[in-house]
Amino acid sequence: MRRIRSNGARTGSAVSRFVTLAFFIAILLITVGIYLFLQGAKAHKVLICNISETALDRREINAARNILNNTYGFKAVETGLQNILPLLPVLDGYDVIWIHKTGIRDLSQTTKEQLIPALKNYLEDGGNILLTDEAFPLIYDLGLEPEKPEMRYFPVKSNGFTRVEGFHSFRGHPIFRNLFGGAFVYQPLRDTTIRAWGYFDNNLPENGRTVAIRWQDIFFHDTDKMILEYHAGKGKLLAVGSAVYMTLPNDLRGHLIQFISNIFEYFVNPPQQGAAVSYWEYSPLRVIHDTLVWTGIPFGEPREWSGPEPLLQITDRKGTGNPWDLAGTRILMTGREKGGLKEVWIHPFMALRDYEAGLIFHGDTAVHWLQNEQPEVDIQASMLKRHYHFIHGALDEILVTHPHKATGVMHYEFNGDNPAQLVFRFRTNLRWMWPYAQTATGGMAYAWSDSLQAFIVRDGHDKAMVVVGMNKKPVETAIGHYDAVKITGDRLIPVAGDKFMVGAAARIRLPRSGKVDVVLAGSWDGTSGASALYRRVMADPEVVRRDQYAYVKDFLREATRIESPDSGWNQGYLWSLLNTRRFMVETPGVGTSLVAGYATTDRGWNGAQPVSGRPGYAWYFGRDGEWSAMAMLDDGDFDQVRKVLKLYMRYQDVDGKIFHELSTSGVVHYSAADATPLFVVLAGRYLRYSGDITFIGEHREAIRKAMDYCYSTDFDHDGHPVSFRSGKTT
Repeated sequence: MRRIRSNGARTGSAVSRFVTLAFFIAILLITVGIYLFLQGAKAHKVLICNISETALDRREINAARNILNNTYGFKAVETGLQNILPLLPVLDGYDVIWIHKTGIRDLSQTTKEQLIPALKNYLEDGGNILLTDEAFPLIYDLGLEPEKPEMRYFPVKSNGFTRVEGFHSFRGHPIFRNLFGGAFVYQPLRDTTIRAWGYFDNNLPENGRTVAIRWQDIFFHDTDKMILEYHAGKGKLLAVGSAVYMTLPNDLRGHLIQFISNIFEYFVNPPQQGAAVSYWEYSPLRVIHDTLVWTGIPFGEPREWSGPEPLLQITDRKGTGNPWDLAGTRILMTGREKGGLKEVWIHPFMALRDYEAGLIFHGDTAVHWLQNEQPEVDIQASMLKRHYHFIHGALDEILVTHPHKATGVMHYEFNGDNPAQLVFRFRTNLRWMWPYAQTATGGMAYAWSDSLQAFIVRDGHDKAMVVVGMNKKPVETAIGHYDAVKITGDRLIPVAGDKFMVGAAARIRLPRSGKVDVVLAGSWDGTSGASALYRRVMADPEVVRRDQYAYVKDFLREATRIESPDSGWNQGYLWSLLNTRRFMVETPGVGTSLVAGYATTDRGWNGAQPVSGRPGYAWYFGRDGEWSAMAMLDDGDFDQVRKVLKLYMRYQDVDGKIFHELSTSGVVHYSAADATPLFVVLAGRYLRYSGDITFIGEHREAIRKAMDYCYSTDFDHDGHPVSFRSGKTT
């Protein structure tokens, strides 16, 4: 039987629930109040000083205070010039003093006589000082620098995110946390000109360390030293020379806030162990002899390579000046068909350049350089083979890269009437990927190792290293600070020069039927990685060819095939699938994704630097990778597309934007309007094609942030993003 409660019973129940809810709300409010009180009690106190007393400065200081008060752990107090002088005796009550100045009029001598000694004492007693914009020259007044910094004017364009102003560290600093090593902090709504303080060109701060240089669009201005750090007594000071505009219209205000917040976190919370804290160095580049000692390895007799039938092949053709490349995820070889190697990149640095080989026949002194001959070229899916005919013999040269490791082999098989000599030479400057300049290497150290039968070159930071060796003991070797090495039949002749370059060469005797392997191995983690890889490969150089062949075979077996009546079209289709996969590049510390294209650096932008530093378009691109990944979805290559998406999310901007370009040296910028919506499209298509709802679910926040960014660019509220305010389109 159904029971019916009276209205009184229902009313009593409602009152009881209300009392219970009110009780829990009261407890919650009390708890939150206690928490906020405790947080406020331990909040870091910041004194923000307006020392020019202009109307703009007053607005700037007020905006700065609001930013810090909205940042967890900080409580900011603002004061003007008239009010700071009475506070000078109690400055030690503040964790950070921020002097922000936009007015260009200098302080009076009377004010300096009162202010400067108090700031010096505060700093030496363990205080932290931030100087921004027109306050930058106070580093001279404080006695931190013997020479006053320089002021310059820089034009800043507003259209298309192409002339944004910012700063970049040398491979990372805590003030760029969540900003991937650098920050664009100012993009005006109309063209303007900014004042900037710093040390420019060849002028260097004598005592300060350069935290960041000027960064504009995709270019590093590494001689514009714009953020300096000082340690005086127990205290720390940072000086930022421009673009800290708290109230001016700025499409990058969110980046500026993140940047400022990072600076204060750096002041009050020491970097965790292992955090990247690096500085730009300007010492002269040196090329020196290396003193490292290497343990030996056993060398087997070089063998003939006799692999299985090619999986894909283009043969029966004469070598031309056309370019070619062999690529794995960690290594790129590129050059011209006729002979030699123009460049070898072990991402993110150029391991070797200008490699050329030749033969010296018995009784002769002239070198027959292979690139001057006319070879028959056999281009296979797993290697490049050149066959050279001479009057007194023939030479086969096989070039191959490993699919996943930073190693490659140049294999030679000679058959002649008499013994001969194989000679080869190369140069290297261990060039880091642009936009870093050639000076980023910090110098080079070189050596020849008898125990490894190898040339060894490493950079001044013990990051980049390359080993080039052979499994036949050479007759003669040369390596040093050479522009080149000339070779005659009986000796090597080094050519010294003033270039930042290491030159090397070797002569190897070959019997009438002789073979030799030249093995190249590199690493981005110092000496151990390159030498260990070299040792493994030198034990059996043909393993590189076998691994590459197996990789190609597995890929073609799993790839989606389309068969047509046209056999040439079928072959071309498989080549296109394989070559698309070869644009997948893995860079240590950065990630794995598609790069936009390969060439040699003489085809790439020179980055306004003396030495070009990008092999074609071998950067990770936003829009290019997204369009290409959509094509890979049609092929069913879901694993690789997932890697592409992961890299976009790893480097997603603080506002949700997807990058336009990410260099393999880890420098990222966001000047594309279409990369972010295309990312959302790619994620949707990946879900539809793969059905991988787990992956999309795990990363839905990144997709939501990208959508929010797209909506935020509807500046005129007509329902459509405004591309010219958010970047370039194609």
